[in-house]
Amino acid sequence: MKNIIINIMHFFPAMPFYKKAAWTILILSTLSLCYIMIFDNSRVSTLPVGWEKKYYITPYDLNVKNIKLDRRGSIIAVVYEGEKNKSSGIYISLSFDDGAKFLQPVKIAEISSKTDSYPDVSVSRNGHIAAVWQKLTEADPNSRIYYAVSADMGATWNEPARFNSPTEMELLPKAFYDERNRLHIFYTAYKESGFNLFHVVSEDEKSFSSPESLVEISADLRGAFFPAIRMDGNDIYIVWQGKEKSGETISDNLYFIKSSNSGRSWTSKRLITKSVTKDSSPFISSYNNDIYLVYQNNEAKNWAIKLIRGTERGNNWSEPAIVSTTNADCYSPLIVRSEDGNLFVIWYDLRNKMPGIFARKLPPQMQNPPAEVMLSRTGVSAKKPLAVSLGRKVMVLWEEAGRVTAKNTDVHVDPPVVYSPTHPENVWSKASRAIIKWTPPADESGISGYAVFFKRSEDYNLPDIDPAIANLEGNVTEYRTPEISDGISYFYIRAVDGAGNYSRTIRYKIQVSKNPPSMPIVKSITHPEGKAAESVNAAFNWSVADAAALKGFLYGISKNTIIAPDKFTTEREAKFNNLSEGRHFFSLRSVTKTNVLSPVAYYEIIVGRAEKLDPEQFRKIAQGIIEEKPQIIRPVKLKIPLIEIKFPFDITKDFDNTSFNAEITGINFDNKEIIGYSFYVGKEEKQPLDRINLKGNIINISGLQGGEYFLSVKCRYAQYKNRKKIYLWTEPVISQFKVAIPVQESPVIAFLKMIINRLAVSIPASAAMIVIILSVMTIGFGAKVSFYSKLFRLKLSNVFRIFL
Repeated sequence: MKNIIINIMHFFPAMPFYKKAAWTILILSTLSLCYIMIFDNSRVSTLPVGWEKKYYITPYDLNVKNIKLDRRGSIIAVVYEGEKNKSSGIYISLSFDDGAKFLQPVKIAEISSKTDSYPDVSVSRNGHIAAVWQKLTEADPNSRIYYAVSADMGATWNEPARFNSPTEMELLPKAFYDERNRLHIFYTAYKESGFNLFHVVSEDEKSFSSPESLVEISADLRGAFFPAIRMDGNDIYIVWQGKEKSGETISDNLYFIKSSNSGRSWTSKRLITKSVTKDSSPFISSYNNDIYLVYQNNEAKNWAIKLIRGTERGNNWSEPAIVSTTNADCYSPLIVRSEDGNLFVIWYDLRNKMPGIFARKLPPQMQNPPAEVMLSRTGVSAKKPLAVSLGRKVMVLWEEAGRVTAKNTDVHVDPPVVYSPTHPENVWSKASRAIIKWTPPADESGISGYAVFFKRSEDYNLPDIDPAIANLEGNVTEYRTPEISDGISYFYIRAVDGAGNYSRTIRYKIQVSKNPPSMPIVKSITHPEGKAAESVNAAFNWSVADAAALKGFLYGISKNTIIAPDKFTTEREAKFNNLSEGRHFFSLRSVTKTNVLSPVAYYEIIVGRAEKLDPEQFRKIAQGIIEEKPQIIRPVKLKIPLIEIKFPFDITKDFDNTSFNAEITGINFDNKEIIGYSFYVGKEEKQPLDRINLKGNIINISGLQGGEYFLSVKCRYAQYKNRKKIYLWTEPVISQFKVAIPVQESPVIAFLKMIINRLAVSIPASAAMIVIILSVMTIGFGAKVSFYSKLFRLKLSNVFRIFL
């Protein structure tokens, strides 16, 4: 065999043709396998709907286990065992903003890494924090309870101390502060050949009351273990696991006791679950007079999670309901209630072989609950979950890869970013139909849809509709309005995510002015209409019905004839001095911000005296406007200073570079009047500031990246009014363009893509392509092919001689 391998290894390097063919086959085979692995793998990794991204509470260099937490107000305390640099201790991480940020861990006490300490923590109303744990010492091989207290919200800690208990050993301590800031410690202890639950209280966090056993142990009840404790005002509820003997059968069932006076007295035990096998790991939560209990049960030969509800403060208990549908073993269940009435059951199970954290939300009526979701990463061990309610949000923590990992329920979604290419906000438009676009917000649960409404300005209230019901799908990012009448209308939109949350409502203003405005109503305080007055100075004022879309007015005055108004003003009055004697006609029309003109209003005045005109003469004057000077009734070219932006490319198409120069041109301007320009360029639609940032008329725009941009410009200019120089801004011009820079692809990548595209057709096509490549490679070799074929047969015969 060795000789065979040597001959084969010698054969290929000596034959360039076969060497090339072999390498080609190897590369193509590898690419085919890659294609199958990449494109035929249908498994997709997604975030769990209804939950935000996870984050870490502890640093990577601190290995943690056995986490516990407590919350009081906005303070969250997380206590755990931690090991760093081969040194173990009891650590605590604190948050003072409802878990938004945790401080660096603080070491409370030194412990041994050889045994678990199972710490617990509690926060009082006055800001004291107590941590308790079990500990073995060389002097006392039995487990004892130690505690440490911080009187300044975790800034400093006293030396760990032990309280004396007349028991042989103490295990699994739990700490609670009551409403009077008294420290309660519950623990399991071995006394008189049996395990029982004990309770002590401290008024000053230094001396404790005598330990009191909470359960009466009998021959049938072998012991009390693993209590789930809930302190609710003066009420204390405890559900514990009791090992019970019935005949020859020993089973584990759950019992319930409670105290209504902060632990001074307790009710008798009450059996609340009865199993032929084992009920264990209880966890309770309470709200008003209801108690929610989750626990493990193995009647179905695997550990399942069950839920029961105790009403009237535990006087009545419901039948058990199964929480999870998995057949895998489930462990460490807990239940927490959010402010909006939803219950969340969290546990870890082995359905993916590796322990993973799962959660299921149960609505208040318990009907049609959503499916359970996985919170931890697949393939990474995650166990021992904890949870705390933070208003509408629930925060879940667990142990993952030696760190404390956290994740919050998704109760918030940002609103979309809304814009319109046809009707920029605060800009009047002639178009009677608007195109509204928006950018979807980023959300862990995904955007399932949008609730949109289109209303006129007089409709101040949104329609009476469930805001969580979307009338547009989540992949829609555009809305086309129906025909819009003149005036101000509003487009409302809110996003709805996959978890059922909805964003605040965005209101987008749409301004349309397509029809001529109503004719102004003109008055004069100096000259009654059509009547003689001696004054040579005339003053006019006027009013309009709807001024929202008005830019200003065109006016003029002439003697003995009517002319089209050609002077622009934004005022509501005009004055004329030293008028000559005779008949004068004042003409006025409105101009909208879309440059639509109203009908002309005329006002006749007589300065001194004038010949009386009969109706025919008035008719001739009117006919003179229409017949002799028809141009005066046509829309005149306004002499309003305006600007426009000249792009070096078509803005209706994508721009494929990172920079360009745009030219600003002025209309109705004397270049001497221009002071400068103000411009803005960015991905948000904004108006330029009232500040000159450009002197010339060329805008150099550089550093562009892919995406949509807005360029807005306005001009600062000077005018003389009543012989006084004033400075004004033109109306801003806003243009939108899109940048799409093509990606330069390397020849190697292009070649690989070509090969993958060929392979993507089918497996037979891949095989056919290999045959074609090999054929092409061999075609043209001519005599070399014949020579190498003969030499190949000779080499092959040598190989056979080795065996023979």
